Amino acid sequence: MPIIRTEISNLENIFKIDSLQIPHYQRPYVWSKKSVIKLYSDILQAYHNKDIEEYRLGTIILHKDDNNDKYYLVDGQQRLITLSLLIYTLSNKELEVNLLKQEVNTLSNKAILENYNYIEEVVNDIDYKDNLLYFILNNCTLGVIITNKQEEAFQFFDSQNTRGKSLEPHDLLKAYHLREMNQNNESNDTILYCVNKWENIEANKLAALFADYLFPIKLWSKENNKRNFTTDELHIYEGSSLGNKYNYQLYRMNNINNDQDIVFQINEEIFSGKYFFYYIFHYHELLNKIRTIVKERNDIIILNNQKYINTMFHCALIMYVDRFNLDELKTGIKEIYKWSYGLRLSKRRVDRQVVDKYVTGGYDKLGCGALLKMINEMYDPEEILKIETKIDYEKHKKFQDIRRLLDTNSLEHAHEQN
Repeated sequence: MPIIRTEISNLENIFKIDSLQIPHYQRPYVWSKKSVIKLYSDILQAYHNKDIEEYRLGTIILHKDDNNDKYYLVDGQQRLITLSLLIYTLSNKELEVNLLKQEVNTLSNKAILENYNYIEEVVNDIDYKDNLLYFILNNCTLGVIITNKQEEAFQFFDSQNTRGKSLEPHDLLKAYHLREMNQNNESNDTILYCVNKWENIEANKLAALFADYLFPIKLWSKENNKRNFTTDELHIYEGSSLGNKYNYQLYRMNNINNDQDIVFQINEEIFSGKYFFYYIFHYHELLNKIRTIVKERNDIIILNNQKYINTMFHCALIMYVDRFNLDELKTGIKEIYKWSYGLRLSKRRVDRQVVDKYVTGGYDKLGCGALLKMINEMYDPEEILKIETKIDYEKHKKFQDIRRLLDTNSLEHAHEQN
């Protein structure tokens, strides 16, 4: 791995790097008050310990872009921004720090403001601000690793990041597709739009979108059992490069006159770069719309606290809407609900393995086969009405309301058919 150099540098020299940049693909600044307190307390303890001449604050990783001579911060953003706030406050706002002048998204801006207010309150009463500032700038140091290849900076970060929280698969995908956007010379407005919209989705919801919905649907609709979504599956969402010239990619690209013309299909290969972000935004919004419809249909649907059943139910609804359209959900929602909660009435215990087996048609006397695969092969939304779901009713008293509802739905369906 070609590392340009490694060095130990004090904070004064690091903050003198005018071309130090926070790249678009970075996570937002989210350090909590607890993290700020820990860093400040450690520095303060080192300052009061007169035997300490150098206090090491860890390591940062920089990617030097030879095209524009900028240094992009790959690892260490949270610490450096917090240290910037501390230096700025101790200097009574006289020292300008480059990192604090850069444009950030709304989540970062909120955390920066909150932590700045806290730091200002904490250091306001101390009478040795100048000495503490000198100690931080000159005696506090960081290990600095600089590489001239972005991919290698990420690989190095991944191999070294055992102390803290590893990047989630969706974080790595975000970084990958933002790099693709840079290589495709996308406009800054498009990049900022994708970054800001992505960061405005809660991290746990992004993780769940991949792990509980998009990834299982891809597998279940092909009659494959669901596995955990990990970094080993990232290639599924890396997509095709816009430079590919195979028939399929050419056909898809020739039918996209502008971004508003994109028609998403959950099982089709996606394009890398901005189209990945549009794909994720589309299914995030679709899932929210489906959840709203489900809540409004409490006349035919009762959802209880059954995580795996509810997730499976929403996956089937997404597959159905994806195959047809949102307006057709009224046609299939009863049958999909019966298929989903029929499993709850047929099993005393439902875990992930039971759901995987059921969705892929593994129970001969339960369900109707691999429903998501069947939906994927339907030509007409009303084909869902021909499906017969087998339920092995057990008299669980706590599920009698669901049983009555399913029986009522079945009678209504039979009446409609006649």
